Amino acid sequence: MNLSFKQFVLIIWFSVLSIACYAGLSSKNEFSMRDGLPGNNIKDIYEDSRGIVWLATDAGVCEFTGAKVKFRSELSILNGEQVNCIQEKKNGNLLFAVTGVGLCEFDGEKVKTVNDQLNDDFLDIHHFVLRDTSLCIGTSNGFYFTTYIKDFRSLKDSRKLNNTNVLKLSANKNLLAIHSKENDSYQIFDFNKNKLTGTNFDRSPEIIVRADLKSLETSDLLVELIFDKIKQRCEILQRIKTDNKTYFLLRFFDKGKEYRKLILLEKGIVSDLSDQYNLNNTFIQCLYQRENSKELWLGTKGKGLICIKNSRFSYIDAHNLEIKPNTISDIAILPEGDIIVASEQYLKKIKNGKVEQVASKIDFCKLSGKENCKLDLQIYDLESDRNGLIWIASNYGFYTYDFILGKLKYKGIATANDFIILSDGRLFCALDKKIAIFNGKGEKANDYLLNSLLAKELEISKIVESNGEVWISTRSKGILRFDSNGKFYNYNRGNSGIHNVVNDLLILPDSSIIVGGNNGIIYKLECNKNELIIKDSITKEDGLIGTSVHGFQFLNDGSLWCGTNLGVHRFKYSSWSQNSRIENRFWNLKDANFKNSGKESLVDLDGNIWVNTTDELVKIETDCSVKEDGNCEMALMNLQVHNKDWHTDFSNRDKWRKSLKDPIVLSYKQDNLTFELGYFYCENPNNTLFRYRLIGFNQDWTEWKNSTEAVYTNLQGGEYRFEFEGKCLSTGNIANYNINIVIEKAWWRTIWFIAVVVLSFFSLMFFILKFYKKRIRKEEKNRTKQFNRVIGLKIKALQYQLDPHFIFNSLNSIQSYILDNEEDLALEYLSDFSMVLRKNIKNANENFIQLSDELSYLKLYLKLEQMRFSDKFTFQIEIDPTINPLKVKLPPMIIQPFLENIIRTGLRGVDCEGKLSLNFRQEEDGYVRCVITDNGNNDRTLTNNRREESVRIGNDSLQITQDRMKLLNKVISNGRTYHYSIKKTVDSKNNNKTITEIGFPKNY
Repeated sequence: MNLSFKQFVLIIWFSVLSIACYAGLSSKNEFSMRDGLPGNNIKDIYEDSRGIVWLATDAGVCEFTGAKVKFRSELSILNGEQVNCIQEKKNGNLLFAVTGVGLCEFDGEKVKTVNDQLNDDFLDIHHFVLRDTSLCIGTSNGFYFTTYIKDFRSLKDSRKLNNTNVLKLSANKNLLAIHSKENDSYQIFDFNKNKLTGTNFDRSPEIIVRADLKSLETSDLLVELIFDKIKQRCEILQRIKTDNKTYFLLRFFDKGKEYRKLILLEKGIVSDLSDQYNLNNTFIQCLYQRENSKELWLGTKGKGLICIKNSRFSYIDAHNLEIKPNTISDIAILPEGDIIVASEQYLKKIKNGKVEQVASKIDFCKLSGKENCKLDLQIYDLESDRNGLIWIASNYGFYTYDFILGKLKYKGIATANDFIILSDGRLFCALDKKIAIFNGKGEKANDYLLNSLLAKELEISKIVESNGEVWISTRSKGILRFDSNGKFYNYNRGNSGIHNVVNDLLILPDSSIIVGGNNGIIYKLECNKNELIIKDSITKEDGLIGTSVHGFQFLNDGSLWCGTNLGVHRFKYSSWSQNSRIENRFWNLKDANFKNSGKESLVDLDGNIWVNTTDELVKIETDCSVKEDGNCEMALMNLQVHNKDWHTDFSNRDKWRKSLKDPIVLSYKQDNLTFELGYFYCENPNNTLFRYRLIGFNQDWTEWKNSTEAVYTNLQGGEYRFEFEGKCLSTGNIANYNINIVIEKAWWRTIWFIAVVVLSFFSLMFFILKFYKKRIRKEEKNRTKQFNRVIGLKIKALQYQLDPHFIFNSLNSIQSYILDNEEDLALEYLSDFSMVLRKNIKNANENFIQLSDELSYLKLYLKLEQMRFSDKFTFQIEIDPTINPLKVKLPPMIIQPFLENIIRTGLRGVDCEGKLSLNFRQEEDGYVRCVITDNGNNDRTLTNNRREESVRIGNDSLQITQDRMKLLNKVISNGRTYHYSIKKTVDSKNNNKTITEIGFPKNY
């Protein structure tokens, strides 16, 4: 072991051990007015049938949850009053004995006085006992007794049995002890006989502290207590029995002064707890221990509440070891299991719970022969070899102590603060800037120099040996490995990823290396070919609480123990894997009542861990095979709606516990809820984690966390079940609580409203459909009329296209060709004329035709007109390459009337050769424009009023075509419209031109 390792916080593990060093108890803590008590004079501690713990003080009544005090507004009338005793009636109401007021009854809502205010006999009640149908009352002026059948309403029927100034009443089976304030007044009341009986002190058993006791019966009310060879007659004021332990509160008088004594009877052994916990000058008035709890609460006079914790943590302080405070330097264990303790100038041994001195400063100095030894002797470190020999490192070199022979020897050798004994018996010592190895006789075997980088400010925290190699953890340079060939390897953040500050190092049986530092991480390392590899780690996410990790111990049960700056961890090593969370138990500061920082630890033969601090030894009982009983009861502490406390009437709350009744009914507007979780009673609520879920909203549990709030927003109306659990980290026990939540549905989500909405919807849809159907019919009727007009216009257009002039002129042309013996032209003209007639008849029955068909028809028509006018004009037709004539569709009989009008009114009267061109273009949206250009002179607009027959017929054809376009725009238009325009222009050579433009929307 080593001194520098002891100077760092190794763990924070300890509590109280008895003065006799019997490590079965732990520490005590106090709860006073500074912690919220109304007064420090605790007269009574009472737990009712509902599990509520009540405190009777000299300043009123309050509740106690194990961790804090709660006050009730309903009991404010008793604030400042001295309450001496609390009992519960069969109906659940509480009775309070209040000085100057009398006996008061509390039904959970209000306080009323039971005794007659005009009767002064019951204004100063010190104590009372309810027993079946009997009520016993002890007052300052006597002892009273009354019986009742079902309940009592007053105290007027009470019988006064004596004039004793009663202090306290204690019942045991069928007997009731009446304790008076006077030393010589003690009486017994027999419930079977309903009368007072005598007392025989000669039959009282004798109790010797720290000795076997088998004669103490549960019916005994008086004992003879022998401690420090002094016999005292004691009255048993109160006893509490749990499992194999019985606590007794005793009362005795010495020289007229009253004293209280707390003793423990466990497995036939009597322990003086007043002496162990320095309570001899504390006036204990009452005891309380909750079921399944290991905490014993003492109500005292002037010191408030004192809690004696019976935990797995216990300690022996410097006073018990008979050494100066803050001087414990190291501990070691002998092969037979005895614990060796070294202070700066003493060597002690703990055997069977007793402290024995082994060697003193004088013994050490006598052997060393140093002049200043008595002034500055300091023991640094202890190690036990396999032969049971203790090696002691001091500032004057090494000593050895043989516990078999009881002989101390001086070895000298060297001054080493840090050393271990290797498996071959050699000493491995860390000296100034070098490592030295000495054989068992103290002769130097090897000497190795550290390089300057490693030797500079090297602070060693741990030295261990494994498989012939020595591992050294440091607090600034990471880890050093010293192999069997004397070669050093340094592992740090740069080459291994571990922290440079290493507080502790442990090598497990599977060769895994466990390392902890100040970064809140426990590393599992593996050494492979001189490289240190991180295999896994334990962090906050895995349950590690605290940042400074130290004090590793691996036990035979497979558990890995360590300390942090916040408590003690026990990990189940076999559950450590990358795919699951490691099993873990944790004890925080309050669980063990930590005070000081630990320095070194070891494991005794029973598997318990011993830790030394500068001022005490800590013993940790590591056996976790017996399940520890938890004593925490979950509760819903508060409910907030929209971040404001939810207030409800008393009918929705338990009047005693103030908890909300199941179910909680809320309106639809109260949809943002905040639940405050907690414990109704818990001895250490700070060492717990919580998780919760809301059935009906989410089936999955939340992660375990220390937050006590659960928030849900925008909840829909319906039924929910809120479940939450609290886990005690030190025991692993889980407490749970469930409550049903009903959120009323919004009126627009109710069945009747939905039915009305659905009915209204279908009714509205019915009328809409009916109206729409009527409108469709009307539109269809109008559309039919429009189509009929279109058809009529088509027929009219056909009639005008097949007007008698055209037929007559065509026949004349044929006749002329025949008379001129131009049979071929006659036959060609006749053939084309017949095809024009057929296409007119065919297209008249179509709404739309392909552009290719329209072009074929227009070519035939223009050819016939060209032949009839003896080639007086020429024509040409051009199509934009982007137009596909087979896909573009046009209404039939639209373009032909314009051509007819151009030929008859424009080209017929020109002196030169007439020219006619048709050009088809297509825009990006599919709109087709037909541009007709001619060099005719006459005006061809509808406003021209020339009276020639041919002109009138042309104008009628254009009018019909214009009407068709209007109808098509109403019936078939897809956004663009059918239109035409005619305009005259003059080119640069002063030639007249007429441009006719016709537009067709996309229709494919």
